[in-house]
Amino acid sequence: MNKNFRAQSFRYLPHVPQTWTAPIEVKKVLVTSYKKSRFHIASKGLGATAHSANSEGVPYGWGAATTGAIGDNTALAKSTPVLVLGSHSFVNITNGTAFGVAVKRNGEAWSWGANASGQLGQNNVTVRSTPTAVVGTLSFSSVVAGNTHCVGLVGTSAYTWGANAAGQLGDETVLAKSSPILVVGSLSFAQVCAGTSYSLARTAAGAAYSWGEGTNGKLGDGTAVSKSSPVLVSGSHTFSQVCAGSQSAYGLKSNGEVWAWGLGTSGQLGDNTSASKSTPVQVAGGHSFIQVVGGGSHALGLKANGEAWAWGLNTSGQVGDGTATSKSTPVLVTGSLSFITLGCGLDFSFGVAHDNQVYAWGLGTSGQLGDNTITSKSSPVAVTIPSAINQERIISVNKAVIDVTAGQTYDLSFLINASVGAQVVANENAIFFDIIIERMS
Repeated sequence: MNKNFRAQSFRYLPHVPQTWTAPIEVKKVLVTSYKKSRFHIASKGLGATAHSANSEGVPYGWGAATTGAIGDNTALAKSTPVLVLGSHSFVNITNGTAFGVAVKRNGEAWSWGANASGQLGQNNVTVRSTPTAVVGTLSFSSVVAGNTHCVGLVGTSAYTWGANAAGQLGDETVLAKSSPILVVGSLSFAQVCAGTSYSLARTAAGAAYSWGEGTNGKLGDGTAVSKSSPVLVSGSHTFSQVCAGSQSAYGLKSNGEVWAWGLGTSGQLGDNTSASKSTPVQVAGGHSFIQVVGGGSHALGLKANGEAWAWGLNTSGQVGDGTATSKSTPVLVTGSLSFITLGCGLDFSFGVAHDNQVYAWGLGTSGQLGDNTITSKSSPVAVTIPSAINQERIISVNKAVIDVTAGQTYDLSFLINASVGAQVVANENAIFFDIIIERMS
């Protein structure tokens, strides 16, 4: 069967084009694809704490631990990742100011850390230094932490809890809530996110809605007036993704354009100005991104080739270009790294690279860079990852016999799709494939 043709093995990384050429006289091959993962989470948030998880969803945290923000039952900062206690497996983690919230595969939400405004959703204001379940029987697909409130998605409905002085819970009041409540308006959402005292959501059709504090125009409705129920972001835009930074918001379009609104005094809108905007403006430079994330006063964009670009406040090196000079248009993060997903905190940034290593840069005084120092860095450094978090997991194995034309070059993604029998989702965090190609005839 395999005469004059040895089985060939490849590791396929999404967004990194790879090809295979069928040898002469080969007409049919058996393609075996092993879908695998390592890191499938890079937390996003507005604090000085970071989290990641291994292929089984087991969470690790590092950085500031005020009020138990890491979840390891201490209030001691950590400069390398430590295990979040409780034998948990999470599919989504975000960090607020000194607290964290995560979702399990069964839809349960768990939270830990600061709780003065009820932001843990546990029907009390008790600080927790290990994960505790959010009250109720709601099944969440995602939960996102703002500075002191949370927004969760249940089906197509948005639920909120925590601080509400600016109406960020969207229930037409300004009263804090310590358990989930339904956002008013009967809108159907596909994505939710949260910033400092405001919330942002996207419908399946791509319309963006926001509510809460309107200072600096961060609701995007052409005003600086706070709203306690959802209002449409101006401009008739259609977004495939939205993201809430601390005081600035971002929308990604299907063509790769990023649009931004809100506070712009540090260049975080990326439009080559330092002016705030109350309606969306396009990020300059003609870039095409596949992901955008917002931090305290900076933002990151990921390109399909794995490049990370950043703009905005850079006093702690959080832009990652080797300087401490703020940027009002996107600049390339140094290091020639290829990322699969990006995350950020208030004044630092990090990402999971195609080499399955987590890298971080920016403010490091609380150990939030995870490199066993408390020193800030203006270019990416490797996070010290425990061996337990660095294990590959086989998600699925698929085989298919495929007809090929001798001498023709095929994209490996084509062979994977053929073996799986469906279109492979290429932007899943830390998903990669080991492929074996064997001759059948």
